[in-house]
Amino acid sequence: MGAAPAGNAGPAAGEAPVDSRPRLPASGAFAHRDPEPPWAQAALHSSHGMAIIDPASATLRAVNPAYAQLVGRTPGQLEGQPSNAIYPPSEHVQLLVAEHSADLHGAAALETRQSHRDGSLIPVEVTVVAVRDGNGPVRYRIQTVTDLRARTRAEGAPLSPEIQQTATAHFRQLADSAPVGILLMGADGGVSYANPCWLGIADLTPEQARGDGWWEAICPDDRERVSDAWEGLRRGAAAWARTFTWERCAAETVAAYRAACGAPATADRAA
Repeated sequence: MGAAPAGNAGPAAGEAPVDSRPRLPASGAFAHRDPEPPWAQAALHSSHGMAIIDPASATLRAVNPAYAQLVGRTPGQLEGQPSNAIYPPSEHVQLLVAEHSADLHGAAALETRQSHRDGSLIPVEVTVVAVRDGNGPVRYRIQTVTDLRARTRAEGAPLSPEIQQTATAHFRQLADSAPVGILLMGADGGVSYANPCWLGIADLTPEQARGDGWWEAICPDDRERVSDAWEGLRRGAAAWARTFTWERCAAETVAAYRAACGAPATADRAA
């Protein structure tokens, strides 16, 4: 019997079939010039910024040129950096909420800002997609960024009221389903919003948490440290992180400690 044509040979007996599915590109793969699958070539040449994020280390595994150019950098300067490195501290909380929401629901979107190398802030729309194998853990996240400067009156101008309103609505939707506790506070420390996760941790109702009510949920022994951290934010600190005890209103002090972080925002502060 003649040999099968070279191009049609199947796997030998006992060998696993060849897996032809597209695979996650290696670090820096967006910048390679070697032949890549069509989807990788599309990402490389896309006018939208695209990045692959390692969820375990929260770092940029690969970015395409458009992603880097938007903030005045090269892909090599960004790869390996924290995934929030090009966002101002005021945007870190809602970016984290979007990532958690994507992990739960598959995808999430928000309007936020990125920091250009020259110090200017660029309004952008960010879409985060979580990729996993079946019901397994998230393998990586894909972040797609669209420049919104064309929707503002002039480059470098503040976000328009319409964009701000849309961004606030998106943030509230994400925060409502986030598996992390979130507070929005005014400059005086009064709470205007607490998400369901935070209310569950503190065992408070939305009405009880408003204004200075959140303060009553902190164990008295830890209030001085929290107050000092808050004053640091008022004096201009970029962010703070503390571990302290919540005191449940209907029971004794919680035995487990909860980590809390805060960062200044444009109008409100998120913690």
